[in-house]
Formats: sequence, structure tokens, C-alpha cells
Amino acid sequence: MPPLLFVLVLLFLTPASTLDFRYHSNQEMEQYLLQVNASNPDIAHLYSIGQSVLGRELWVLALGVRPRSHTVGIPEFKYVANMHGNE
Repeated sequence: MPPLLFVLVLLFLTPASTLDFRYHSNQEMEQYLLQVNASNPDIAHLYSIGQSVLGRELWVLALGVRPRSHTVGIPEFKYVANMHGNE
């Protein structure tokens, strides 16, 4: 099987093909974050850092071995998404 065809077949047979690539509302995003946090209590910690000017929660989802604390010398990664100036 040619490599490109193999990759295409693999993409269609993986969970990536079941993802819903569309705009998600704030409520849908919040429900997803709550679900991820609830289903992974050992590695996930969800908390709010305040509210937007429209009163929406600004959520942070920390993932890691010890998501509730910072350990000196352990690399961390920060990904910021869903930011725009006009809610």
C-alpha cells in the first residue's frame, strides 16, 4: 500500500475521524472541561482564574502527575486557546 494511502486509511480509522470540527459554545467547552476533570481526577485539576467582562468563567485545566502543584525542575507547558478580544 502506498504510504500516503496508508496514512489516509489510518486517519479514517482512528478516533480523530470522530472529532467534531466545528465552533463550540462556551457552555459546551465548559462541559467538556468538567468532564475531562471528573474522569481524570489523578492527573487533572480544573480551576477558574476569574471572570471575563461578560461574566464568563476563565478556566484553566492543569494536566500532569501533580496538577495541583508546581515542582521545581520539572518542565511545564502552557497552551493558551480560545482567546479573542470580543466575547
